[in-house]
Amino acid sequence: MKKYILLLIIPMLSFASIGKITVLKGDVQIQRDSKSIQAKSGTSLEKHDFIKTDAKGKVQIVFSDKTIFTIGKNSTLDIADYLYDEAKPKKNKAKFNVLKGAFSSITGRIGKLNKSKFKLKTKSASIGIRGTIVKANQETIMCTEGAITVTTNNGISMDVEAGQKTNVSTGVPTPPEEIKAGEAESLGVEVEKEAPVALETETISEVKNVAEAVQNDVTDATADIET
Repeated sequence: MKKYILLLIIPMLSFASIGKITVLKGDVQIQRDSKSIQAKSGTSLEKHDFIKTDAKGKVQIVFSDKTIFTIGKNSTLDIADYLYDEAKPKKNKAKFNVLKGAFSSITGRIGKLNKSKFKLKTKSASIGIRGTIVKANQETIMCTEGAITVTTNNGISMDVEAGQKTNVSTGVPTPPEEIKAGEAESLGVEVEKEAPVALETETISEVKNVAEAVQNDVTDATADIET
């Protein structure tokens, strides 16, 4: 009987959450299956969610592997795929499609443990990373740290090093050139540095609360059976 009770309680620990919104400005909507959810700071996200910002919007997400993803105003992010397991690094993967607008991506553990499975995509190009920071919109792709390979939809690739950018508006990536002062900041996707720490504190607290609640339920249920 105790085993049966535990089997009923354990599913409460099976979270589908893969990340959490840590910064939010303006109106941000989450499309999940057929539902539209009003996002707020602290909202958990799931694989296949679409996140959309309005004309004054900005949203920053910290994923389970500590990847930090930010989208700016009038932007849409599709979390096309995501799997993170520290114990099984070869299975780790992430795929983010930015269907509209601008974004910033700072790769976390997946980008370090399994670089080939961390994929970024805009409407016109795919971005392969080598441990990096990427800032981009639908035309200009910048690498501010590390290195990237930008491949347009017609299969033409260009390597871009730290401090460089390429433009993909014609379907062919332009030769890398230096990022001009203020150019990256003008995208409106700067990262809030304090957010990851706050997320980690909240997550630890949540896990402790759930664990304590489960333990209390098990204890109460066992006492009821024994009496």
